[in-house]
Amino acid sequence: MGGFGRGGSGERALARVVGATVAEAGCRELVCLGGGVALNCSANGALLASRVAERVWVFPASGDAGLAVGAALLCAAEQGEPVRDKLERAYWGPDCGRAACEAALRDEARVAVCDVRGSLAETVAQALADGKIVGVCRGRMEFGPRALGNRSILADSRRVEIRDRVNRLKGRELWRPLAPAVPAERAGEFFELRHESPFMLLRADVKTSVRALIPGAVHVDGSARPQTVTREQNEFYYDLLGRFGEMTGVPVVLNTSFNVVGEPVVCTPGDAIRSFLAAGLDLLVLGDLLVERRGV
Repeated sequence: MGGFGRGGSGERALARVVGATVAEAGCRELVCLGGGVALNCSANGALLASRVAERVWVFPASGDAGLAVGAALLCAAEQGEPVRDKLERAYWGPDCGRAACEAALRDEARVAVCDVRGSLAETVAQALADGKIVGVCRGRMEFGPRALGNRSILADSRRVEIRDRVNRLKGRELWRPLAPAVPAERAGEFFELRHESPFMLLRADVKTSVRALIPGAVHVDGSARPQTVTREQNEFYYDLLGRFGEMTGVPVVLNTSFNVVGEPVVCTPGDAIRSFLAAGLDLLVLGDLLVERRGV
């Protein structure tokens, strides 16, 4: 089990359970985790690093919200229709369509649509590189507790002061880390991560050689909770990361959930506009539109 057993009691218990299960099954190819305990990214990362199995896969909504999916899969299996497709992305929630965005904007006089020069991804990437903090509400909402680019607040990973500003705007303690998002094919340049982490549920050490490049993403123990992104999973988000990398040399952007203290993650365009104004963010991606406060 390598160094996995040196963690807390919860990690040691998980190590024993998984180790016994792998031994009983006689297969080390893949371990799949579910249940609320699987939302512990530190334990998941330690399990992967232990090499008790070649791969570790965690359901993105592994808490109580995922029970409905489990029930549906069980029913399908009982009806002779087993579903064996791998879940590649978590964007299964309510959509943020153009009509809903325009209706929400008509109801709020304190915001206005900005001009976008070039692509939206390029414009947002430049804003992030300039130190802006950007809320994003576009496409389908994420299924599960992690914001994965469609209901997120994004910021520059190269600046600790930007991370601290995000935490202040959200009403979070300054010591709390923000998760880094990175194109999947470049994750190995920054993180000790053996395979993809699309749902932000694996802890990984940040490589010592690059910690100075992304100090806003590095926790006090040298770790991070990365999200790996492919074009197939989220084209806009992937392009944004790529353009940010071209501009700065660092394709890593900070990502945290789009909400303020005491409130759930935004769902609708109206939610997004209210939280954008309440938090004092610099810009808001609302569907395919870019929004700012009037008078800015």
